[in-house]
Amino acid sequence: MDKKVTKKNNAATVVMTFNAQEWNDAVDRAYQKNASKYKVAGFRAGKAPRKMIEQQYGAGIFMEDAVQDLFASNFGNDLKLIDYPHLDFDFTADGGIKLTATCALEPEVTLGKYTDLTIKKTAVNVGDKDVNEYLTRLQQSRAKQVAAPQDHALANSDIAVIDFKGSVDGKYFEGGTAQNYELEIGSHSFIDNFEDQLIGMAAGASRDVFVTFPKEYPVKELQNAKAKFEVTLHNILVKQLPAIDDTFAKEVSEFDNLKDFKADLLQKLTEQATKQAEYADEEKLFEAIAANAKVDIPDQMIHNHAHAMIHDMEHQLQSQGASMEAYAQYLGTTVEKIHAEQHELAAKQVKMRLVMDAIIEKEKLSDKDRQKQFDNLTIFLKRRNKIC
Repeated sequence: MDKKVTKKNNAATVVMTFNAQEWNDAVDRAYQKNASKYKVAGFRAGKAPRKMIEQQYGAGIFMEDAVQDLFASNFGNDLKLIDYPHLDFDFTADGGIKLTATCALEPEVTLGKYTDLTIKKTAVNVGDKDVNEYLTRLQQSRAKQVAAPQDHALANSDIAVIDFKGSVDGKYFEGGTAQNYELEIGSHSFIDNFEDQLIGMAAGASRDVFVTFPKEYPVKELQNAKAKFEVTLHNILVKQLPAIDDTFAKEVSEFDNLKDFKADLLQKLTEQATKQAEYADEEKLFEAIAANAKVDIPDQMIHNHAHAMIHDMEHQLQSQGASMEAYAQYLGTTVEKIHAEQHELAAKQVKMRLVMDAIIEKEKLSDKDRQKQFDNLTIFLKRRNKIC
């Protein structure tokens, strides 16, 4: 086999030429691997001679597998590919075959300054306010919903148990109707000022609520539409919060009193904030190093990475019973904007990875384990730069 590699800019052409014997051996290996798939009268599965299978099914029946076998066995892994190569082949005059692989390569990185940089350290300030906010969230999670007094008027943070039916221009629309729906007032779960218009209602009352759908609403027919919702308030539930005291501390922790629980929370929140600050400082250092480097990244690399990120996001949402459209609505944005944000993030991540790989190669920090390789790089960069 004769192999020639030609590189130009971010592309490479790999030409591999095999003589007649090498090609015939590859076809024979493909025959041995696939013979059992083809039926020939008078022979048990896998026992028919190669020539008889080729006569019955076509002379090139094993050609594709033979080409792939030669390519996979001889291409090598010394090129940093962006995508799978485009493969062409031609037969030679002596009965051999020439494979031509056209490859898109990762771009070369021109490293800038990546040592002796100074990064401002992220301050860690954890105090009583943070502890109290944590306790409040814990208290909210332990809240009980109880029926409001008979004369209670609906207010923020109350749970309204409602029926509603929405219409646009007098026509009810799909998805605009529900019964006994529990809506927390002030949660901004519904569009526009729907929740605000319910404040002050009493249980058993009915009211028409008028809202305008946002211009980027996922359902195109409802974008910018003015809608009327017929709302009936069946019940009002209010939150009953437990007191934050020694009894509460015993119920939610291993401590017998609130004082010891708070002290432990302060320590743990400080440790957590310190770790987060360290990660943030590392990120600032990496971003500064990447900003100093120059690299012309092909659009295909960014597209591939963004596509993978979006696919992972969709898969995660589906596992939770949600969709990208519903997620966009929850965030108050559009699927198109989410995709654009992912492409922007992909561009940053691809550059960061290329720059870090270039440093790893230059400083000989490579390791078979990718995580260990990254850990070695992080240690190296933190030692060679100042975070203060």
